[in-house]
Amino acid sequence: LEVAFAGKTQKIDTSGEIVTRITSTSQVPGSFTWKSSGEDQPPLVWLSLEYVPAGTGDKIKARNEGFVVMRELLVYKDKTQPPAKVQATAGKTLTLNMGTIVEEHVRVINSEKRFYVAIKVPFASGFEPLNPNLATSPPEAKPAGKFTRKPDYSIYADDAVTFYYDQLTKGTYDFYFRLRSSIEGSFSHPAAKAELMYRLSLRGNSDGTRIVIKKRE
Repeated sequence: LEVAFAGKTQKIDTSGEIVTRITSTSQVPGSFTWKSSGEDQPPLVWLSLEYVPAGTGDKIKARNEGFVVMRELLVYKDKTQPPAKVQATAGKTLTLNMGTIVEEHVRVINSEKRFYVAIKVPFASGFEPLNPNLATSPPEAKPAGKFTRKPDYSIYADDAVTFYYDQLTKGTYDFYFRLRSSIEGSFSHPAAKAELMYRLSLRGNSDGTRIVIKKRE
């Protein structure tokens, strides 16, 4: 087996059960060449990639690679007034007082009938998730917005809410859930995304944004 990678060529003896690991930080394409004698079993080549993102999640811009994903935050600064609508925008900052209720509104446009779709909405770590499905949830945990279609399965975790569909027909879908700003600081509010669970190349995401939570005025 001849390996050409990172500007170097290396020959590996494959006459026995040999495991060889080659590691490189090069971005130059490489190749593996194997010549069979007619009786040899072909080698198994396992390629893995590890990386650190170049930027933080609040700077991610929207992408459409099969799904259009949009996200806005409905900020309830006063319980007696309608919420202020803030579009999630990469590079922008939303400043909130501690204890503010925020309703997440995510819109996904699906251009054709698809199967096994996941819509994942991560949120800033300064937020406390409010799960309306729990018997102990406060009244403010219930969102005012209505789902276009109830998901087949959903997960309300500490860092994200995820909705799953076995089948999703063509159309526009709206999703809602609520958060409470609970920790003082500056946080990355990552992009919401939609993707096929078994074909990850078909996906889409919204903009990310930055959330600053300060003590109540």
